[in-house]
Amino acid sequence: IIRRPNVVLIVLESFGREYIGSFNKHRKIINYESYTPFLDSISNHSLIFTNAFANGRQSIEALPSIMASLPSFKVPFTSSPYSNQDVQSLVSVFNELNYSTSFFHGAPNGSMGFLGLSNILGFNNYFGKNEFNNNSLYDGYWGIWDEPFLQFMKSEIDEKKPPFLSTVFTISSHEPYVIPSKYDGKFKKGSIDMHQCVGYTDYALKRFFNESKNSDWFENTVFIFTADHGNQSYYPYYEKIINRFASPIM
Repeated sequence: IIRRPNVVLIVLESFGREYIGSFNKHRKIINYESYTPFLDSISNHSLIFTNAFANGRQSIEALPSIMASLPSFKVPFTSSPYSNQDVQSLVSVFNELNYSTSFFHGAPNGSMGFLGLSNILGFNNYFGKNEFNNNSLYDGYWGIWDEPFLQFMKSEIDEKKPPFLSTVFTISSHEPYVIPSKYDGKFKKGSIDMHQCVGYTDYALKRFFNESKNSDWFENTVFIFTADHGNQSYYPYYEKIINRFASPIM
């Protein structure tokens, strides 16, 4: 019996290639420091693509590109006159293969046009801040902190009948560059405000994997990591125009 693998696509907010140590081993950047110990650890068991570049500067531009190979046409796809046309995407392909498809984003439902885009792409289910339904874990700016939202995603995936495609867009690694107060001092402050946030999201991913590895679906799942775009740069190598758009694919 051929068991079709589940797929979990993790789009990391503002996670430029610069922050992830495993993508910078051979770049000869003086005094380079990584802020992603968990991602670095699983990269040793992964296929990584070291020359990927973001298609835009904003999250709303990224998702059509990642999910449906649609670039921005001066305005984001969801705001363009083309958005009412049927498009082939990862979601439509997996739907045709009878996968269950779901999209997770911890921001208020409708933020950045993601709810509308998820409908265009054909996701069976959308899970946002409304479905999470616990404002005590709202960061006060963008949505639910990454750590509890990824745990929520895990609990929802546990209920799904395989095979499934689940996509999550994280939110915590973003200005105003804050982390939950209970973690003050836990992550390296680094050289720019973004570094501590990267450490927090990396930790949230570690917790998600640790909690998920005993679930029935885990062993037959392909995990894909990428990012929407970069953010603050510290190293001169990443201040070059092309490298400002350098993104991970793992």
